[in-house]
Formats: sequence, C-alpha cells, structure tokens
Amino acid sequence: QLWLPDMSEGFPYEDWYDLRRPGVTCSAQIRLRIVYKTKAKASETRLTRPPSVFQVGAVSSHASVGTATVVAVGARNITCLDGDGRANLRCELTLGRVCIVTGQPTPGPKECFWNCSQEFQIAHPLCPLLVVLYSGDAIVGRTCKVIRNCNSAEEQFWIQLSPPNPTDGNESVGEVCLRVSVKWRPGFAPASALSGSDTCPWNCGATSPVQEMDTHLLECPHIPDPTVPVSCINHALGCTTITESRFMSTHRRTCPFEPLKAVLQSQARDIAALSARVDQVTAAKDELEKKLLEIKLAPPSASTEAEDAETEEYERNAAKAGRFKVRSRRGDDWLPVRCIFSLTEHTDTVFSLVTYPAESKFLSGSADQTVKIWSIPLDESSQPEVVADLKGHTGGVLTIGVTNSRAYTGSEDRTLGMWDLRTAQLIHSYSGHNGRVHGVICYKDIVFTIAHDKTIMIWDTRQNSVIDTLPVRTRGNFGMAVLDMTLYSASNRELNTWDLRVLARTKMDALQAATLMQYDVLAGNEHGVGGHCMTNGCLYSTSSETCINVWDFKRKEIVNSLWGHSDYVRGITEAHHKLITSSDDGTLKIWDLAHATPDVLRTLRGHQGFVSTVIEARERLYSAGEDKTIKIWQ
Repeated sequence: QLWLPDMSEGFPYEDWYDLRRPGVTCSAQIRLRIVYKTKAKASETRLTRPPSVFQVGAVSSHASVGTATVVAVGARNITCLDGDGRANLRCELTLGRVCIVTGQPTPGPKECFWNCSQEFQIAHPLCPLLVVLYSGDAIVGRTCKVIRNCNSAEEQFWIQLSPPNPTDGNESVGEVCLRVSVKWRPGFAPASALSGSDTCPWNCGATSPVQEMDTHLLECPHIPDPTVPVSCINHALGCTTITESRFMSTHRRTCPFEPLKAVLQSQARDIAALSARVDQVTAAKDELEKKLLEIKLAPPSASTEAEDAETEEYERNAAKAGRFKVRSRRGDDWLPVRCIFSLTEHTDTVFSLVTYPAESKFLSGSADQTVKIWSIPLDESSQPEVVADLKGHTGGVLTIGVTNSRAYTGSEDRTLGMWDLRTAQLIHSYSGHNGRVHGVICYKDIVFTIAHDKTIMIWDTRQNSVIDTLPVRTRGNFGMAVLDMTLYSASNRELNTWDLRVLARTKMDALQAATLMQYDVLAGNEHGVGGHCMTNGCLYSTSSETCINVWDFKRKEIVNSLWGHSDYVRGITEAHHKLITSSDDGTLKIWDLAHATPDVLRTLRGHQGFVSTVIEARERLYSAGEDKTIKIWQ
C-alpha cells in the first residue's frame, strides 16, 4: 500500500518498495515509478497517513544515476531455429534488478521485430544491460551491453548472441538489434563528456580525475544500492565479470586485465599530449593561412614603371617554370622546321592537346569521344605511345585541363568530366552548361569552364557544386585566360574582365578563396585556353576574321592585329619568346615576339584540313586537327 496525497504534482517518484503479506515474512521488492499527473483541489482537512502505508518519495535510498531508453528492434541469423521457432521469439531485457519481457513478433523466415520502447532507471553507471532471447520458454542465446559505452544521442546497433550454456562454445547463434539512448544525471556522465577533476556525485567527499571516476564509483562507500549488479571496470578490455558492486573491489585485485589497463592508460596520456600538440600546430597554421588570405585579398597598390617592368620580366620567367626540363637552347635559336612523327591513333578530328609535365606525358581529346594519354619517351628518336584511354563522354572532347593528378575535360555533350590520371577512371561528370564546353582552366579544386551558351561557370569539385555563373555579353567567346587575379575573355572587338578578388570575397567560402588565391603569376595557366594566350605583357586572342588580336588588357583595347593566315585562326600558344598559331588554312605559323609588330618566321605545312590546336613540349611542337593526326615538329 502506497500513500499518494503528499506527492507533488507532475514530479516522477521512483523507488524500491518491500512486498508484504500478513503473517508471512517476505524479502522481495518491487520498483515503481509513479507520476501524479493531475491532483484534485486540496481539502481543508489534512489527511493522516497510516503507519503501515509507505509514503511515496519520503525516503529515496536507491536514487537512479540516469535513464536508459531501450528498444528491442529485431533479431536475425538465428541459426538454431527453423521458421516456426523464429516466429515465436521474445526478448528479455534486464538492467540492474529491473527485468522486462517484450515481444510482439512478426512471423518471417529470417527476422522478427518488436519495436517496443522500455525505460529503465540506471542504479549504477556500470550496470550492464542483459539481453536474453527466448523461443517459447527455451533460451536461444544471451548477450550483454554496458550502458556506459552508449552515447547520449540515440544509437542503433546489432550485437551477437552467445549460446545459452558456456559448454556450447563461443560461436554466435544470431544477432539482436537494440536502439538505446541514455540520459545521465549531473555528475554521472562518462569521462569523454567531462574535463579536469571531478567530485564524487554521491557526496562522499572524494575527488578524482574524470578518467578514474568510474573506478571510484565502483568502491564509493556512499553507493545507494551496494547489491546492484555491475560490470568490471575493465569491460572495454575484455573482462566479462558481472557481480554486485560490493564485491567488485575483491574482483579487481585478481582481474587479469588490470595490468593491461595501466599500460593503456600510459599510452592514452601520450596520445593526449600529442593531440594537444597537433591542435596547437593546426591553430598556428590556420592563423598563418588567414593572414596570407588577407594579404592576397587586399587590393593591389600602385606601382612605378620600373616595378611594372620588373613584374613583366618575372612573368616571363615564371611562365617557363614547370617545363619538362631546363632549356639548353637559346630562345632566339629555337625554330621547328620539319615534321618527325605523325600519330594516328585517334579515329576522328583531334580538338585539344595539353601537357602533363609531372609525368612526362601529354593528353589529346578528339571528336571520337575519347581522351588519350601519351608518354613522351626520353629517347628523342622514339615516338610517343598511348598508355591509357579516358572514355565516358557522349560527344567530342573539345578542351582539356590538367592539375596535379587530375584532368578536366569539356565536351560537345555539354558536360565537364573530372578524371583520375593515375587510374584513368572518370571521377565525376558535371552538368550545367546549355552548350558545348570550349575551354577549361583548373587549379586544384576550383575549375573555370566557358561554353557556347555565353557563360563562364566556376565549379568547386570538392563539393561538386557551382560557385558562380558569369555571363559573357557576346557569343563567340570560346576561350579565356587568367593573369594577376583577373579573368579575361575576348571576342572580336570586346574584352570581358572579372576581378577574382571580388569574386573570392563575395561568392566563395574561406577554403574556396584560399584555393583560388594560390594562383601565382601565370602559374597553372601560363597561356590560356580556347584561342587565348597571355604572354609578352599582352593578351593574344583569335577572332572571327583571319587575324590575331593583340590586347592591352589594362586599357581593354586592341593595340595591334597580326595578319598572315588565310582562314580562321583556332589555336595559340607561346614558346621561347615566340607565338605559334594554328589555322583552318591547314598551316602553323611561328611569330617573332622580339619586335613590336611580330613577323612570321616560318610556316609549317603538313596537315590535311584545319589545325585545331598546338602546344610545345621538350622543345618540340605538337599540333593536331581535322585529319585525325597529331604531328610532332622538330
């Protein structure tokens, strides 16, 4: 019998109560959790509790340290039962002295499910959750989970069941799925959620580092219920002992895992010290990167003419860095005169070529929808060979960009492809343009693409997202170039420009901006793409006419035009202070940049049809075009 009138409204009371029977000595107890949801209006006459009736909440000698909500979700792979046996499964959950049997089985040949939530009051932080699986009245298997290892947030996991008898061996007889969430009272949270030293939450006066608080709680003289079953403190190391908390100190003196714990604790302290050091170095690195980003985002200051001349000289030298090897020939002496190899592995027009200096290779993209990776042999008498094919586009490959070990390809199928050059596999395909992709500029995770739909798109390939889309005012802009954190795209008589510093501040997060700001003077894009070449302090671009326009990009106007081809000019590159162009007239022309008005030094003939692209590698020219061939000029 319980006395309810003195209970507070809405407050939960939980305690153990002795079971009584007149004339019979009874040692059993029952644990009840009682909530008085709504109380009637108090009467003027106070009720008196009879001496034989328990007063709820008067003495709470077994206060819980937390609450565990456990759901037995299902069982699977029960090897010792047939289909009918699996259909009669039920689960018994025991935490402390509280035992609950749940089971609303759904018949099935492999699995059954209960999904009945049960709430337990945790009597001790190291109380184990015992799980016993029955089929009818027969025990199928059992297992144990230490609640201390469960997170405060809800987590679901499968744990293996051991045979009901130890003599049956250790082989698993199946698995049971539990969903558990734990809410600890203040002071009883696991060590991972605390820091520093802590005082015993049972108010015995002892203080201990939080990592050793669980050890103290096993032997604390103020344990509310010293008879509650608990797990050994070394359960995480493999000790399976479960006994009453009052006997645990005796067990620890003979526990075989106790010496191992000291070694692991020493290693844990070393790891913690190293982690703290790593955090310090990481914080210092982040601070330096932040300062570097602020410097790069600052607007450029005015410079003198002498400083401008020095910068231009540095740009020319930087443009030569990253080649296959240091030039042994003077730029004035370099002049290809004849075709030494003709590569015929492609089956359709070859639109694009790009070097891959880090691996002594070059890549070619074709209307046959493939990209071929070629090795450049050290023996100059041997011709390059195909070492891999990149297949995945459904249209011709018009442009290629290479950074680190990745290649980015733009195609007639309106997509941007990202490839791993080490495995020759397609990593991702990006859709967004509504026209053929003509040009790609890439640096690490930031990629610029220009397409026939009159837009330039900026991609973050780390997040597989579009950072921004830049409109191009006139159709016919098939190329672009980057210099001094400015993006250029020219067409006929108009030059489009975008300040990438402004873009980094307004459109990018910190990591994207830091990646973009690693562009140095012409580094990673020393020429340009799609009929654009930044060299000699000017921007050279193709036009719808038969000339090459020379732009003063500071004044954004054409200062010269180079005439010499008899048809549309498609490709431009720079090598050894010379400009090399390819045209629909089937020729390559080499221009001398040493003069204010460049002159044609040589015209190379050999292609049948238009020449779409030209590059330089190892003091040789590589050209490709409509005749499906790649020609190498010595």
